[in-house]
Amino acid sequence: MSDEPVTDESLEDANKSRLLGNYERIREAQYLDNMMQHIGRGNVRNIDADQNVGQMTAYVLARKPDLFTRLAAQYRGSQLSELQYTDQDTHAGLSRLGQILDYLLKHGKGREVPTTEVESALGFSLRRYADTLEENFDLMCLGYEYRRGGKGRGKSAAFVYKLQN
Repeated sequence: MSDEPVTDESLEDANKSRLLGNYERIREAQYLDNMMQHIGRGNVRNIDADQNVGQMTAYVLARKPDLFTRLAAQYRGSQLSELQYTDQDTHAGLSRLGQILDYLLKHGKGREVPTTEVESALGFSLRRYADTLEENFDLMCLGYEYRRGGKGRGKSAAFVYKLQN
């Protein structure tokens, strides 16, 4: 955010809770951080006398589905389930990036995932999102790195799993 001018318009937008760009990402990161702190407190944690952590259960209500997907990316290896409510679609409102993260979270399972698989499952092309996917923090939290495709056979784009199993 360095070298960005602070203008009257940007201050007015900030005072009206209409943040854009990096400012909006910072606010969402703070929101996720607060959610993680609350999950780690109280009766959610089960620590025995030997300081070993037992099974934990947390219920999270997120008004924006993308925030839940990004929160789930922070807890690798955790078991996630969604509570269904009458007339509520839990995936409604997921952004394209949120849909990609959700797919990798549920179907990636620590393997290299070709973009063609993700595209056919989600029904849209990932080509327009290549810049967003490179160096994406939420993608890295899942253990994946986006590798652009190259010219030639066998050099298609993929999500490469970088963590050891």
